[in-house]
Amino acid sequence: NCPQLEGKVPENLDSLETLKIIKCEELVISISNYKQIGALDIDGCKAVVKTSGVEFELLESLKLSNISEVRFQTGEFTKGLRKVANLRIGGCEELTSSLKNEDRVLQHLISLDSLVIEGNSSLLEKLGKEAEELLQLQILTCKLKYLELNKCASLSKVPEGLHHLTALQDLQIVGCSSLVSFPDVGLPPSLEVIRIEECDSLLYFAKYQIPPNLRRIEIRRCKSLKSLVEKEEDSSSSSSSSHISLEHLEIRVCESLTSLSLRAQLFPRALKRLHISD
Repeated sequence: NCPQLEGKVPENLDSLETLKIIKCEELVISISNYKQIGALDIDGCKAVVKTSGVEFELLESLKLSNISEVRFQTGEFTKGLRKVANLRIGGCEELTSSLKNEDRVLQHLISLDSLVIEGNSSLLEKLGKEAEELLQLQILTCKLKYLELNKCASLSKVPEGLHHLTALQDLQIVGCSSLVSFPDVGLPPSLEVIRIEECDSLLYFAKYQIPPNLRRIEIRRCKSLKSLVEKEEDSSSSSSSSHISLEHLEIRVCESLTSLSLRAQLFPRALKRLHISD
């Protein structure tokens, strides 16, 4: 946190493995010959410059937030992220605008395990459409397991392309104030954990039923939430409580909640913890 620090970060640091710079708004970060860099975390700086031809051979963790200007070609940049497992992008309007114009970003992120998108609904929508297209072409290689959507204010509905992220296990949605619903096609069948917090417009968690593989649901401070399910299915449907894997259900500070009724799904046999509080 050095808001008056100016100039550039030293270059040609051949042994540098981790670079973390937070809230140095006047500093220019030049990424050149950091051959051993494995983790790069930049939050709040004047600009990031990447020298053409520089490869991220060992980079596994990349976090870029609140960067005023980027000076590199995003196409070349994403192609160099094949080993990145953890990626966070937030508050970088110029970067995300460029990424939206790139083709098949997900195709280059073959090692991606965790993705955090903060404050950019349109980038999420672009990735959702791309996942659907790549699946149709049978070249979707993304093995994403953790996805966090944070403060995407204009996001009203989770993109249907999310359903095609078949390795996704953990979904966190925080501070998405316009979110009303989830896709009609449902959530990925692999999903086991979901946490929803401070989504003020959310009325229901699911349209018809809780996904059978979900083990943990946490919903907090969603002031418009009325019920877990919008439209109840008949109790004779195949999705009976014996087929539900839910072990942990937690609902906190949801002042409009009026019903937990899921008919056949109510309190599945696997449920180990139920927590409801204000």
